[in-house]
Amino acid sequence: MSACYPPGVTVLILALLGFQLSPLSERHRVWLAEEVHFVISSEERRNFLALETDTARDRFVEAFWALRDRADHAARLSASDRLFGVRGRYSARGRVFQLLGPPTFREDYTHAGARLVPTELWHYTGVVQSQLPDAFYLVFFKPGGTGPYRLWHPESDSVADLVVAPDPGRWQLGASNAEVDAIDAELALALRELVPGGGRAQSVSLLANVDALHDIVRRVGARIETSVSLRRLKAHFVARVFHDDAGVPEIHYALELELGENVHLPWRREDGRWHTRFALTGRLIDSTREIERWEDTIELDVTDVERDALRSTTLSFQGRRFLPAEAHRIELAVVTENGSSAVGETVVDRSLLALPLLARRIQKVEATSRLPFLVGNRLVVPWPAAVFRGLVLFAATEIAAPAPGTPFVWEIRRNGELEFTEQRILHGRNPTLVTTEIPLSASGGRYLVRALYGDRSRAIELEVGGASAGWSGIDAASVRVLARESTPSEESRYRWARGRAFLGRGLGARALRELETALALDPNNVAAAEAMERIRSAAR
Repeated sequence: MSACYPPGVTVLILALLGFQLSPLSERHRVWLAEEVHFVISSEERRNFLALETDTARDRFVEAFWALRDRADHAARLSASDRLFGVRGRYSARGRVFQLLGPPTFREDYTHAGARLVPTELWHYTGVVQSQLPDAFYLVFFKPGGTGPYRLWHPESDSVADLVVAPDPGRWQLGASNAEVDAIDAELALALRELVPGGGRAQSVSLLANVDALHDIVRRVGARIETSVSLRRLKAHFVARVFHDDAGVPEIHYALELELGENVHLPWRREDGRWHTRFALTGRLIDSTREIERWEDTIELDVTDVERDALRSTTLSFQGRRFLPAEAHRIELAVVTENGSSAVGETVVDRSLLALPLLARRIQKVEATSRLPFLVGNRLVVPWPAAVFRGLVLFAATEIAAPAPGTPFVWEIRRNGELEFTEQRILHGRNPTLVTTEIPLSASGGRYLVRALYGDRSRAIELEVGGASAGWSGIDAASVRVLARESTPSEESRYRWARGRAFLGRGLGARALRELETALALDPNNVAAAEAMERIRSAAR
């Protein structure tokens, strides 16, 4: 569990680490140490402590609460003190209560008498937090029967820690779920779910994510924190790896927000137009740590008519970036100015045959910029949701390293029955994007879209709702793409990767051009400079 420091200790630690801190007024010390101690992120805490005047700190506090529900948090603090003791807001139970709110139900096992140490079972459902399941149990207990409650964890605790032996003063070292089952069946069920079959990866992940909620900014970006739990927007996320002509992998991603009558964006009226901003944060992660992070602010600037039309529009936040070899997961978050948020995450798929990507349309374009989901000269407009309404859909998949002459097959099934197949013979060895158009039944159904290549097979399912009477085409569902542009340093890194790839294929001239471009974009790209020097030295 994360440590809970007394007031002032956090400031002392930061000072010892070299932060030059100006004295905090009493009201700011109380705010930091007694009100937001569990919901302020590490980055926000550092920024707050770095401020030099009370005026700047007051503005920070105003901005902080603009992204969160202040009244709701105050109620959670008060409830924590009332339910969990005089300093309940600093306790393990108070911490979870502040971050997740009250559980769906909370069972206090005082009725178990002397058979259990003081134990509480909490059950949550419908927590809108991407790192947590839709429903889960948490168990709190007093180790040894005394002291403060803490969260029961399968890596450090056992069932025996909850059960008191018949002999007073001794603990039941060999206690099992069967004994807990005799006391309370639901508590036994919770323990079985937290320790699934002796393989604890799932439960450990759950508890690790609960434990990390106090610093969720590290997972899904700056300024999200508790607003992720308080106001979640309905969203769909998709990400796919595509390779360019040099074989360099890039990850393309789209996080789509479905706007509607129940979604209220915070608009500002300026110079006769409407404005609103979104904070976007993404990151790539290996198995244990963050590899890369990127942050952007995206602004919408629309007329009255366009603002009205947005009520029936899907906003698609898209981007693409060079994919390091060690990247294992991608996470993306979008936050509105009033703190509403959407989060998407997925495992990076590097398979030879990519998982099919469903699309609203696929069109040939003449584009000079590197748009998201532009592969070669084909622009794919993705459909991330699992449900579709319409008569035509598209699918695309990539074969990263084709073997010439190997057949490729599209297979489409509806409600388990084969609808059609389409076979092609691929030529060449460069990464190849294979696409198809899928006619859909007006009555809808469940579709399976399968790509088969050699001995490989990848499939994705889709629920089709059919076409309504007034449906007039694929663009009936309006989509507004908000594409992120690469920074010069990001583009420089991508060009360096292309140069390295061309060099590996013996294409020195092309490699040199890419490396020169990389250095023009970012003169501090040391890797590009070293690679270019090696090429020139070899040519001398």
